[in-house]
Amino acid sequence: MTGGQLYGLGITEVGKNVLLRAGQPIPVVPPRPKGDPITANVNFVDPSLWQVLKQEGSAEGNNNGKNGHYLKVQEFCYHLALNHDVAPERTNINGR
Repeated sequence: MTGGQLYGLGITEVGKNVLLRAGQPIPVVPPRPKGDPITANVNFVDPSLWQVLKQEGSAEGNNNGKNGHYLKVQEFCYHLALNHDVAPERTNINGR
């Protein structure tokens, strides 16, 4: 959630594994829109986020041409890039 707006459709790999371990079905992942960038190990789908990011510098924005919500998303991405740490989950299988 950024600025009160939820982004992202589908489910993460972590979410899939939680459902698998609980014996629950995995929801269908929405198809990636044509032209969306592809990044290895990242499955983020949400056309509305791209719309916000495309509004940078648009006449409908403010703060020197930048849309106010765009600035919130930009700040979130900045903090995510600086503070995101991934630690693989370890399971205790066969005493390991």
